Amino acid sequence: MRHARALSALARRFGAWPKWIRALPPQRRSLLQLALENAREGRVRELYGAAVATWQAQHAEDREVREVFGAVARDEAEHAALALDLGAWLASQLTEAECELVEAERQRAFAELGHELRSSPDATVQTLAGLPGAAQAQHLLAAIESLSSQS
Repeated sequence: MRHARALSALARRFGAWPKWIRALPPQRRSLLQLALENAREGRVRELYGAAVATWQAQHAEDREVREVFGAVARDEAEHAALALDLGAWLASQLTEAECELVEAERQRAFAELGHELRSSPDATVQTLAGLPGAAQAQHLLAAIESLSSQS
């Protein structure tokens, strides 16, 4: 919620009106379903989100953007660390075949994200928000993929 408020305020400052979303109630999931989701969303998206927010905190042209993303980066790094720890614990609870499914899901999520990152953002947005260009984004992705595979 803190991220949503901070990023919504930034968006409004720059003339954008973010869409409001409603959180869905939590669903009961099996350990395998949780492990698959964690592989996609935690060990890939959260980890990449932490890397990009850190990049933005260092490269954004706007001081307020740097400050907001510095706070976001710290939180996302904690989320990513939790996802890596959770992934290790879940692997100890799953069968070898289930672990192979989870690893395939993680690799699929990295490939999907890599495809999404093939083009650079608009130059103005890239500079103002400090977003990495396509080459830098691919470099960050490769670094976190290596880190994620070690856990």
